[in-house]
Amino acid sequence: MFSSNFIISPFQGQDENIHLEKWNKIKGQSQQLSKRLLCFPPESPIWAVGERMSMCASVLFFGYAEDGERRLRNTSYCRARLCPVCQWRRSLKVRGQMMEILDHVERTHGLRYIMFTVTVKNCDSSDLRSTLKDMLQAWGRLTRAAWFKKICVGVYRAVEVSINPSDKSCHPHIHAVLAVRPGYFSGRDYTKTEEWAVRWQEALESSYTPVVHVTVLRKPFQKSVAEIAKYSLKVSNLIELLNEIPDIMLADLHWGLSGLRLFSLSGVFRQAHKELHLSDMDTPEEDVSDDSCFDDVVIPYFWNAGLGCYQSGK
Repeated sequence: MFSSNFIISPFQGQDENIHLEKWNKIKGQSQQLSKRLLCFPPESPIWAVGERMSMCASVLFFGYAEDGERRLRNTSYCRARLCPVCQWRRSLKVRGQMMEILDHVERTHGLRYIMFTVTVKNCDSSDLRSTLKDMLQAWGRLTRAAWFKKICVGVYRAVEVSINPSDKSCHPHIHAVLAVRPGYFSGRDYTKTEEWAVRWQEALESSYTPVVHVTVLRKPFQKSVAEIAKYSLKVSNLIELLNEIPDIMLADLHWGLSGLRLFSLSGVFRQAHKELHLSDMDTPEEDVSDDSCFDDVVIPYFWNAGLGCYQSGK
């Protein structure tokens, strides 16, 4: 895993708990969820997902980067769609990449941005996968339309699912950032929220008018980017309802999200992603960081399931 020249060493003093509080919380949530999945029969594919999730990020290797900051150097992810750890690390990665991309596109193309959220009617968990597929197909029809391509020269799209606490129905929706030319807001191509709703209804081929939200994305981008780079499945929502959700619903959520492209880029955003040499957005951060960016000290922390926290290696 590491060169034999590396020194395995625990941190000393006040550094001991830096960065670990968040890890402890999220890993604890992952353990809660994996225990539920391990209630399935051992021959079930969902049981295997639970076993993988229980081992996710069991060992964290930290190191000091070139700037002197302590950063995660290496760990292993389970990559399960429901995993709170993987969703957290993926959201951080997406947030960082989108900040770079938005700054790059604004600087090189002088474009403006719109935050665009589209929704569909809530569905039962058993219908989640088909609903998501229909929603993504509708999104494809919307973004391929001639009028849309005339307005938007770049699109970031993220799928999110939340759970209604009262009836446990699923609420799928899409968060998007649209790159438009500066003249869009004063020209005849400007589209009101009501018109966006009609266009989305046409793309959905639905009998009802869906709810949409349209706002201008303004600087500083941090708060807005945090909103569009959230978890694909709202983890706090899921954990709060975990004792009320039947096993079959957990399986529905896993299979509903698995194998789908939950984040995507097109147009100037995809071009910027390539120019900035960024990695695939729809995965957690890479398991292994570039060793050349760190010194020779490796600090391991092991998950202690009994105590519910990470402890430094001895």
